[in-house]
Amino acid sequence: MHASKCEINLEFNSQTPETLPGHTKAKHHYREDAEWLKGQQIGLGAFSSCYQAQDVGTGTLMAVKQVNISKYFTFLNILCLFFSISLQY
Repeated sequence: MHASKCEINLEFNSQTPETLPGHTKAKHHYREDAEWLKGQQIGLGAFSSCYQAQDVGTGTLMAVKQVNISKYFTFLNILCLFFSISLQY
């Protein structure tokens, strides 16, 4: 039996909020519970959750998306397995 190898290249947009015009590069991480507080969940997807959040210093409300990396990469592994099996026939 031939072992197949699945390679997935993920490309990320190099434009981040810090590199867009009018913004400055962050000098440290924007830490939960130190610089911002997570509030109630306002959205839920297959691989992520969205929460209302508030900046501790300014009181500004924002949304925070947290991605479950474990679920995402498990999904990619299943896709690789599916396509490697289906391509052999």
